[in-house]
Amino acid sequence: MEYSDINKVKQLLIKKLTGQLSKNEKNDLEAWEKYSPENQKSARKISTSEFLERAILDNNKNLRQKSWNNLHSQIKKKYPFRSKSFIWARIAATVILLIGIGTIVYFSVNSSQNTEHTDTYTFHPGCKNAIFQFSNGESLDLKDLSNFTIEKGDYKLISQEDTLYIKKIYEEIYEDTYNTIKVPRGGEYIVKLDDETVIYLNSESELKIPTVFSKENRHAYLKGEAYFSVTHDKEHPFIVETSQMKIKVLGTKFNIRCYENEPVCAATLVEGAINIEHKNKSYKVLPGNQICINQEGLVSNKEVETYLYTAWKDGRLVFENAPLSTIMNELGRWYNFDVTYNAPDIEDMHFTIDVKKYGDLSKIISLMEKMNKVKFGFKNQSIIVDKK
Repeated sequence: MEYSDINKVKQLLIKKLTGQLSKNEKNDLEAWEKYSPENQKSARKISTSEFLERAILDNNKNLRQKSWNNLHSQIKKKYPFRSKSFIWARIAATVILLIGIGTIVYFSVNSSQNTEHTDTYTFHPGCKNAIFQFSNGESLDLKDLSNFTIEKGDYKLISQEDTLYIKKIYEEIYEDTYNTIKVPRGGEYIVKLDDETVIYLNSESELKIPTVFSKENRHAYLKGEAYFSVTHDKEHPFIVETSQMKIKVLGTKFNIRCYENEPVCAATLVEGAINIEHKNKSYKVLPGNQICINQEGLVSNKEVETYLYTAWKDGRLVFENAPLSTIMNELGRWYNFDVTYNAPDIEDMHFTIDVKKYGDLSKIISLMEKMNKVKFGFKNQSIIVDKK
């Protein structure tokens, strides 16, 4: 079985929950679960009541109980004489049928609804797009350029397979001179530095790097969000500085999200080790952990599923039990639209989504509407969110 065959995996999970797996199918499913830690986590999580309850509902306690009871009663009515364990398995299977694995949007059962939005509108997903600003103030628009080599001043820029390689030509060190890569709304870009460090830049992000790294360290400045895969160099630590924190590493993989209009600045460590400096204090972060600093300067360090915070670089949009406001802000940043809410409490509704970021926005909107809680209207470059 192809491990990437999502529909096949979904069918096997349903059969497992309803006791219909053949011996060969059982072997296939076990092989899928063993293929990666992420698959094992998904299989374990799906079988828990906490997951299923969060999967189809939001944080409002009354709505949660009402919707959960409604789903249970629908299954019970269809199978009135079945055991409690069978009913439970059918609930889980129903959720899986609706959400899938890998392309996930959780919602209450209503199979009669159309899954495509009928309004006429077009919001195109983001694309490879950035502006390279040289230290002398000159700029180069990279959006429509591919597979090129440009020599400019002390640098050679080489674009190959969606990655911009920045190669220095001369070794002279110029004090306080920087090159800047700016990624606009609806854009993304991958940069590879001369030391082989690779940086994925998300929409509305800006990376400032010195024309030549100093003899003591490799220092960069970030606004927005970026994923770093830093080449190990014991003699020259890599330092990323944001408005809220300074991250120091020798060689590792981590994500930083620090948008000026968001209340929290977060660093998520995938592998290796990083030290965070904030207001003359130092915090060590372990793999699988995330450190957050809010606008009041409060610091938290917790264990997280790193996939939730790094999937964007691999072409996915992922939210787990996130407020609608968070989801719409991120979608707006990527699909380049503004959002308006016609009722204040709409923003606090929670959804869980895992979809391809290069897909059609209408499918995401339609699936969220299947919760029967919200509806979406469209006007020019704006989306209006209202209660159903």
